[in-house]
Amino acid sequence: MARWPQSARQIMAIICVVILALLTTFTLTAQDDAQRLVGSGIALPLLEDLATAAEQSLNVEVTGTDAGFQQFCAGEASMVASIRAINSMEDTLCAENGISYIELLVANDVAAAIVKEDDAMPTCLTTAELDIMLAPSATGSVMDWSTFVEVNADASEEATPAPELSVYLPEMMTRQYAIADAFVSGDGFRADATLTSEDEIVAAVSETTGALGLVSLPVAQAAEGVRVLQLNDLTAGTGCYTPTAEAFEASNYTLGTPVLLYVEASAQDASEGFLTTLTADNETVATSDEFVAISENAMAINASVLAGETTDGRQFTTAETTFAIPAALSGEIAVGGTGVGYDYVNNALSQLTAAQPELSVQYQIEGNDAGVRRLCNGEVDFILASVGLTDEQAAACDANEIVPVTIPMGTRAAVLVSNANDDFAACLTTEDITTLWSVNAEGENISNWSTLPGDFPDQDVTLFAPSLGNVYGDLLVESAQPIPPLRDDANVFADTLYRAAATANVEGGITYMGWTDYQRVVNNGQTGIQLVAVDAGSGCVTPSEATIEDSSYPLTESAQLIVAQSSLANVNVQSAIWTLFDDANAAMLQGSGLVGINLNQLPSIRQDLERQFVEASEMAAAPATDTSDEAVSDETDEASTEEGATDDEQSSDEESSDDAEANTADDATTEEATETSSE
Repeated sequence: MARWPQSARQIMAIICVVILALLTTFTLTAQDDAQRLVGSGIALPLLEDLATAAEQSLNVEVTGTDAGFQQFCAGEASMVASIRAINSMEDTLCAENGISYIELLVANDVAAAIVKEDDAMPTCLTTAELDIMLAPSATGSVMDWSTFVEVNADASEEATPAPELSVYLPEMMTRQYAIADAFVSGDGFRADATLTSEDEIVAAVSETTGALGLVSLPVAQAAEGVRVLQLNDLTAGTGCYTPTAEAFEASNYTLGTPVLLYVEASAQDASEGFLTTLTADNETVATSDEFVAISENAMAINASVLAGETTDGRQFTTAETTFAIPAALSGEIAVGGTGVGYDYVNNALSQLTAAQPELSVQYQIEGNDAGVRRLCNGEVDFILASVGLTDEQAAACDANEIVPVTIPMGTRAAVLVSNANDDFAACLTTEDITTLWSVNAEGENISNWSTLPGDFPDQDVTLFAPSLGNVYGDLLVESAQPIPPLRDDANVFADTLYRAAATANVEGGITYMGWTDYQRVVNNGQTGIQLVAVDAGSGCVTPSEATIEDSSYPLTESAQLIVAQSSLANVNVQSAIWTLFDDANAAMLQGSGLVGINLNQLPSIRQDLERQFVEASEMAAAPATDTSDEAVSDETDEASTEEGATDDEQSSDEESSDDAEANTADDATTEEATETSSE
């Protein structure tokens, strides 16, 4: 199931206002001996309606999420409702007080972007595009749909201009406003957006060409004259999704929040009738409150949790980690290795050093072998690598007591796109590709497909290439040894969408791009093209996320960090690696063309990182236990030279112990600084 993002500053700021309003009007009580349900004023009205439908008496009190979890984990409430996951500090408080609990999904609060039903607008927007259209920075700059409509390589100068963009958003003090505000970058929305009721939004959008509205999904589904847009979260790398319970619960559609219920274990029997409703279809109740009913899969998970069939009662969210980057870092991080993933690492860590002026990152990008040599000599903290260590390299590290830790970053792939009418270009060998795109030994470039070995027709070759220096070019020809230079007579266009459109219009045309770029082409609705399979000697393999990740598709290159374990005990290195796998940089990671890590996987990766940080710190502190007073005492009868050596060792170990204590203090400060949000 999904790992939903934790509450953000923007959504909490709005929800605080909503809760204050609700507290003046919504304090529901039942029998004094009823189960006490506390928490979010956003979620509680729905839960009370479900309890009423189940004829269950509950003592319901709006406390806000933070206070609700505090009371729940102190044993003062049987249940707590929330639109965010319980955090690690709250979970620890529950554990300290002997409170065990289960987590159930109640409903989904999902927003939908809508346009006029018969508008010739895209069927799908990326989350980044929607953000651009709604953000405060769009005021006065993003005034029409020209950036978001399909590219047409044949478009004449007299083509109909893109319609003007008008934006309609929910009123403040509403759930949908809070969801939108949490989604959009910056403070608030574009200044020219119209904030009004959902009924007015639907009416305006249904009558206005170029209008874009945001309403709750049940309202959008019941409306006439509007069309619901799909969204494509490029950070997840899963394509366009229509808003549904299934898509939202899988985090494929991200415009919304979950409604969660945490139930103390001993309260389950007394609330059985009410809780059982969460294992059945509650669409009528959910829709009437403008929520989206949970999927059949979520119902089944709820039933399994209630029946005690799972070892972990928390099936819908991922536990938060406690590590946080300290407010003030200083020192230097040394990075070596190859150029694979360098652009992403450099961009992400540049953001870190911009926020931490006393911290610097030094790069020595010299290739895999040179990078490993520096790592094993203790000259760098970590390297970027496209291959793992050989046995000989691992032995060299071992000889210097360097323990390498590998952290995968994904796989990069070059994909070819040809004209859909060219059946002969549906699958090409790696030799064919090298011949097409490189300068041959005689310094000549082929100009006709028939020049290739095999049954190719008499058809001119038309190459559409990205700008020189594109990172995917080398992947096309690296199977040849020595690697030949790429030809420089192709038709060069930096715009991936334009190259794809041009390829569709020219028989014999072919281009290449990264996998992420190809997804943009598909989502743009480009027709007349085909994805080229590649044969490296074991048959034709079509590129896909699966074949790229397992490298069965030939034109791939893996990216990985190889870190010295001793460096993982260093808070500077910890912070750098944490930054690379931060949710805030997920879009940048996906945009770098690396496949295999999406937003849903980042929380578990950070959990692994935190575990590795702890293990490394324990290893760094371990020598201090070897120089205890008893151990030193055992050395008193040794020769004076040995005593001098022992003194030196003890001094060094005391310094290590001081460093370990400082790291522990940093961790404690970090945990204290962990943000807790209130509704």
